[in-house]
Amino acid sequence: MNSPNPTPNMSRSISFWLMLLPLVAPGLGLSPTTLISQVTVSQLLEEVSKLLQAEKPSNAPTARTQQVPEMLPCTDDPEMEDCTKVVENDLCIAGSFYARYCRRSCILAGKIPADEPHLHQEAEADLVMNMTSEKDRYLQGSDITVSCFATGYPAPEIYWLLNASEISSEKRYQENVTDFGGILSRTIRSVITVTNYTGGGRVELACCAINRVHFATRSKWLKIDRAEINVYPEQPVFKSTQEALVTCVIKGIDPGNVSWNLGHSLGQEPHTVVDSRWEENGMTVVQSNVTIFAAQLSTIPKTFTIKCSSTNENYRDLGVIKDVYIIKDVEIPNNCTDSNSKMCFSRRRMCNAVMQRNCCKTCTLMSNAEREHSFSSGSGPPRRVCDPP
Repeated sequence: MNSPNPTPNMSRSISFWLMLLPLVAPGLGLSPTTLISQVTVSQLLEEVSKLLQAEKPSNAPTARTQQVPEMLPCTDDPEMEDCTKVVENDLCIAGSFYARYCRRSCILAGKIPADEPHLHQEAEADLVMNMTSEKDRYLQGSDITVSCFATGYPAPEIYWLLNASEISSEKRYQENVTDFGGILSRTIRSVITVTNYTGGGRVELACCAINRVHFATRSKWLKIDRAEINVYPEQPVFKSTQEALVTCVIKGIDPGNVSWNLGHSLGQEPHTVVDSRWEENGMTVVQSNVTIFAAQLSTIPKTFTIKCSSTNENYRDLGVIKDVYIIKDVEIPNNCTDSNSKMCFSRRRMCNAVMQRNCCKTCTLMSNAEREHSFSSGSGPPRRVCDPP
C-alpha cells in the first residue's frame, strides 16, 4: 500500500518535531539519533512542556545600574582630581557646577540623571571675594598690610593695585599667597605689605581675582595720617590694690604735646602726670603717663572717662577716649578666662549668658565695676560670673 503524500501542514508538523528532538533528548536520557524510534508523542509533549516552564521569564525584579550614554559629553573634567570627594560629600546636585565638572562620577554614583538636557548644562562656580585690613588709618611712613580672599573654580589668581597701578608684577612689596584648598572650588588668600608708605592723605588698595570664567575686584580706601595716638593698656581695668597706670603715646611729624581731659571726677582724685619726648626713625614720639592712686580714691569701685589728644590742631580728630575702671579686689578662678580678651572688652556692656560663657574673666571684672557699668540687674552685691547660682 502506497503511503499518502504529505500535505503542507504535515510537513510543517514533522519539521517542528524534528527541531524539538535535540532539545528534549537530554531530559529523556536518550541519544537524539535514536530518539524517534524510542519515544512516544505523549512523552515528547511532556518534555516540551517541562522545557517551556524552565525557559519562562521570572517575574522577580532585577537590579539595574544606570548606564552612561557614550555618545553624549559624559566625562569628568580632565583637570578634576576631586570628583570622588564630590560624590562622597553629596555635592552632585543637578544643575550645579559640581555636577557639570564631575558628570561621569555623579551619574555612575546614581546621584544625577543621565539624560541629555542635564549633560549639556553650563553651570559655573561663583567667584567670591573678601578684603580686610588691620586698621583703617595708618601713620605716614609705616607699613600697610591688607589681606584678600578669593574663592572659585578654577582656582583664582590674585593681583594687587596701589592707587590704580598694578604692583604685583613689580615684586616690590612682600606678598604671601596661601591656598586653603577645597572641593573643586578653592580659596586663595593673598596678603600684601606695602612697606614704608610715605604718601599722604588717602591711599587705595585694590585686590583683583581672575580665572578663566570670572573677574572680580574689591578695593579699600585707607587714611594716611602724619601722626597717630594710642592709649594703653587696651583693657584698662585695675583692682583697688593696684596703681592704675594709663599711657598715651603720640607719634608723628610735629605731634605737639599730649593733652589730657581727665574729667572732673578724676581731677579731684590723687593722680600724677609725667611726660617724655624722643626721636625715633625720623618721627617725634611724645609719651604721657597718668598714674591713679587707687588706694587713695574716695570710693571704690570707680570709673573714669578720659581723653588723650594732641595740642596740634591738625590732629584734633585723632583723640582717643577710654573708660578706666577701678574695681573691687576680686579673685578670678583659674577656669574663668576669655576666649578673646580684645573682643570681650569691646562688648563688656553686653554680658549676657553667651558672653558669660566666652568672656568669663571680663564679665567677672565688670560685675565688680561701678554700678552704671555693672551687668548685674538684681539687688545686693554683684555675683561673680563663675560662682554657682
